[in-house]
Amino acid sequence: MTNRKMIINKKELLIAAGTAVTLGLGTTMAHQEIAHAATDGTTTVTPDTQNNNNNNQASVSTDTEKTANTSDSSTNSTTNNSDKETVASDTTTNATSTADVSNSSITGLTSDLTNTTTDTTNNQTTSPVSPTTATATSTSAQIPNTGTTQTSTTTDQTPTSSTDASTATTLKPVDTTANTITSDASYTDANNFTWSTDDTTNEATLTAINDNYTGTSVNIPPTITVTSNDNSTPATNYTVTSIGNNAFYANSNVTSVKINNGVTSIGDGAFGYSSVTSVDLSDNKTLQTIGSQAFAGDQISNVSLPDSVTSIGEDAFFANKALTNITLPANLTTLGNNAFIYNDNLTNVDFSKDTALKTIGNQAFCSDTKLSSVDLSNNENLISIGDTAFGYDVSITDVKLPDSLQTIGNQSFLSNDKLNSINFGAGLLSIGNNAFTYDGALTNLDFSKANNLASIGDGAFEYSGVSGSLTIPDSTTTIGEQAFAGDQITNLTFGNNLKSIGESAFAYNKIEGTLVFPSTITTVGSNAFMSNQINGVSTTATELNVGSNAFSYNRLSTIIAPDVSVFQSTYNPNLATNELAAIFTDSAHNSISDYLNINIGNLLTEKLVGVSNLSNGVTYDSSTGIFSIPTGVTSFTFDWSLAPSASDKGYSGTYDVVLNDPSIKVVDTKVAAGSTWTPIDSFVSANTPDGTSVPFDQITVTGTVDTQTPGVYQVTYSYGNEKTTINVTVYKREGTANLSGSSSSTYNGQNQSVEDLNDYYVTLSDGSTYNLQSGDIALDQDAKNAGTYNVVLTTQGLNHIANTEQGNLYDWSQGSTGSFIINQADATITINNATKYAGDSDPQFSASVTGIFSGDTINYTLTRTPGEDVGDYPITANVTADSNYNFTVEDGNLQIIASKKSLNGSNYTMTLGDPTPTVEDFQASSTDDNGDVQDVSLDLSQADLTKAGTYNVKLTTPDGQEKTVQLIINASDNAGGGSSTSPTDPTDPTDPTDPTDPTDPTDPTDPTDPTDPSSPVIPSNPSTKPAKPIISQAVADKPNIVMSGKVYYIPGNKQSTAQLVVPKQDENSSKNYKPVYEESGVGTFPQTGNNDNIFVKILGVIIGLMTLGVIDIRRIRH
Repeated sequence: MTNRKMIINKKELLIAAGTAVTLGLGTTMAHQEIAHAATDGTTTVTPDTQNNNNNNQASVSTDTEKTANTSDSSTNSTTNNSDKETVASDTTTNATSTADVSNSSITGLTSDLTNTTTDTTNNQTTSPVSPTTATATSTSAQIPNTGTTQTSTTTDQTPTSSTDASTATTLKPVDTTANTITSDASYTDANNFTWSTDDTTNEATLTAINDNYTGTSVNIPPTITVTSNDNSTPATNYTVTSIGNNAFYANSNVTSVKINNGVTSIGDGAFGYSSVTSVDLSDNKTLQTIGSQAFAGDQISNVSLPDSVTSIGEDAFFANKALTNITLPANLTTLGNNAFIYNDNLTNVDFSKDTALKTIGNQAFCSDTKLSSVDLSNNENLISIGDTAFGYDVSITDVKLPDSLQTIGNQSFLSNDKLNSINFGAGLLSIGNNAFTYDGALTNLDFSKANNLASIGDGAFEYSGVSGSLTIPDSTTTIGEQAFAGDQITNLTFGNNLKSIGESAFAYNKIEGTLVFPSTITTVGSNAFMSNQINGVSTTATELNVGSNAFSYNRLSTIIAPDVSVFQSTYNPNLATNELAAIFTDSAHNSISDYLNINIGNLLTEKLVGVSNLSNGVTYDSSTGIFSIPTGVTSFTFDWSLAPSASDKGYSGTYDVVLNDPSIKVVDTKVAAGSTWTPIDSFVSANTPDGTSVPFDQITVTGTVDTQTPGVYQVTYSYGNEKTTINVTVYKREGTANLSGSSSSTYNGQNQSVEDLNDYYVTLSDGSTYNLQSGDIALDQDAKNAGTYNVVLTTQGLNHIANTEQGNLYDWSQGSTGSFIINQADATITINNATKYAGDSDPQFSASVTGIFSGDTINYTLTRTPGEDVGDYPITANVTADSNYNFTVEDGNLQIIASKKSLNGSNYTMTLGDPTPTVEDFQASSTDDNGDVQDVSLDLSQADLTKAGTYNVKLTTPDGQEKTVQLIINASDNAGGGSSTSPTDPTDPTDPTDPTDPTDPTDPTDPTDPTDPSSPVIPSNPSTKPAKPIISQAVADKPNIVMSGKVYYIPGNKQSTAQLVVPKQDENSSKNYKPVYEESGVGTFPQTGNNDNIFVKILGVIIGLMTLGVIDIRRIRH
């Protein structure tokens, strides 16, 4: 091309500069707009969605309006526990209401109202509610000690249906602002009280006394008149029928109250804890119910209840310490729990008129310490006396029970230590646990009429002083544990239907002789007859379970139970040990059968007993059962045992054989520490040489026995010149220390111990308790792993108990144990998320574990939901059970994503002798999983480049992709191999025609506001990257090549002109060639081409401005 110089005049310069700036800045702005549209709108909203949102907003706005303006309902209710007064609610619910109000009591809305669920007929929309919207409010006034709540609730709902009429009454408070209340002047002014009235029955309830009333006496008007202030309704008279709950509660002014005729009920707490000392019911003949705590805590000294009263509520006269006398009304049927409890000065309760009384509540007269007698003989409808009803009434000496009484509750007469006798009636069915426990003076029990008594409860007469003979009725089938323990019974007769005798039921009495058990007996509990003076037992029962030590520490030498099935009956070890038997006989009686009489199931007899420890030279032949007694021996002793093993003493004891028939016959005796012993207990008989009987009161006894201190004491009995000495052994009772309680900890990988003694307590078998000290308890084994462990008394703990006041009386051993629980520790397995490309193998799954202690190993496997399609698959853990941990598994997720792998290649044809083919010759290209271009390797190992033919060539990639293409080698026409024709030099382009001078531009019209561009469609990523272009070696040698697709622009130099080069297979591409900046659709500076570097763009602008200001060129042709 010929060199030329160009000169441009100012007008041309202005046009050129304006064009340059316009093109440069305009395209840049267009680019900015495109970028803004692509990056700023993160959420695409379709027109339909927008319409839906607008509709929802309109709906919420409308509903809020309704909530604020159209809803105006209210509820005003007062609940009365006694009178069941409820103001009818007018609250209603609109089917189209948008506010959802809970059924529970509203206690105030003080939180920020920003999340309110709005329900509509067709849909549910959650939207914020304006803080200015009217909201539900409430007030609540709690009356002390009652639980009565007055509630006023306002809700913003449109009413459509009223409250169920079955739950409301027509009793309404009187509005004193709209009405005037009057009453007869002879009574306390009605305006000093608040009232509720019932227009249906014309009845009124006094609900409260006004705070401004300062009088000390109240005479409640029997009627009131209510007149409307505007005379809109006629005046109405109401009969006062009730005094409401808490009406005078804790009132400190009023001391006397007169309740007139017409009042039928006194509500709960009506006069509770007030200053009332006098209640006048003399004119009342209608009162029926007295509510709970109606007069609790008052100081009323005397009250006369009308016979119309049928019910006295719980705690009605609780702790009324001034009350001295009370007469129960004739029609009273129910006396509530604690009705007169803690009335310290109550000396007399007259039950005589109250023939309707059916029940006396629990603790009704408990701890009324001055009450001296209870005469219920006239109360022929009474069927039950509640638990502890007369407990701790320490002054009661006499109790009379009616024949109608069926049930005496637990501890009903507990610790009535002056009560000396009681007769039980024909209707009695059961006596509760500890009903008469610790009634130490109760020596006489009369069951002669109690022919329906079925059960006597645990401890019913324990340590109650019952003495002498006792006969159990034929109807009785069960005698509870310790029912008569620690009494002074000397003779005992059982009824014919007795089945069960509980543990220690008759322990530590003085029962003598032979006990005869009926054939119905099946169970005799452990220690049932321990430490008595029983000589023998007899029964025709067939199946019998006898507990350990049931007959230990007696004088048992006879056991007759021929019908017992030895192999079906339950045998317990040591059932009769430490027996101390004696016989007064002569040397002619030398057989074991003279001393013991045993027949158990017709299998076990006295000839099977083992004999040992004989004294005074006496021997025993077990094969004959004969004792050999040397001449001159006047007495000897031996031990015997009938037991299945050495560790079980079974039936065993010591026998004292006296052969000289002394004039004073006394026997060695064993007594339990803490019990009583007198010399007559060991005395049998005494005679003078001529055979005259000597009464015990003429026998002289020397020696003392301290039954509180274990040991062996010698006691001598003498009459004239005759005397006999015996041993009295005071032994410790077998006592158990029962540890109770539980505590817990959490597994921590270490051995743990009991930390807090307050979690445990010790109850001793004598009923007392022991306060634990540090070191008294411990675990019975190492406790590391989760589980339950026994907590036991340590040796220190047992020693501490032995040193208590009871230590001399009992040989303490561990009874029940406490527990210590180590709970599982919480551990979490968090499974890590994973990804893979479709078609790949699963990666190695992993997880992190928290909450595991050092040294512990947790076994688990990770698996996922099967499937290979693109998507998400949960990863879960299968944990091997571990007793120390409670596992929480947080599942992971495997995401299978589509792979963008690709490997492309084409067959290549060459001529023999051509250069060795390269990857490019096969048009090979590849992408990895992410779609990124990666190298392709060429394997020509199977091709012989020296011979024509078709060969397989393998293309491979670093990520393992493979593809086989073919290399086709054609034979060459000459030995030199293939060659290509050199391109001809391109024709020089003709000089361009000089441009004509441009016309002056007209002023542009103001542009219209552009239409907002629609959201552009985001182009999808191409599935494969474009193949690398093939560049011929001739072109490759040229410098400064510019590429666009497969078309290459080669700038000219001094030797050649610029040209477009197109590969042979893409010759047609040049026809459609456009520069990249034109193809892209992205505005750029023409000065800087398609370079998007900011600095270059700024440089382009500067160049344009400099062109305007400083360059003045005239076009010059050469």
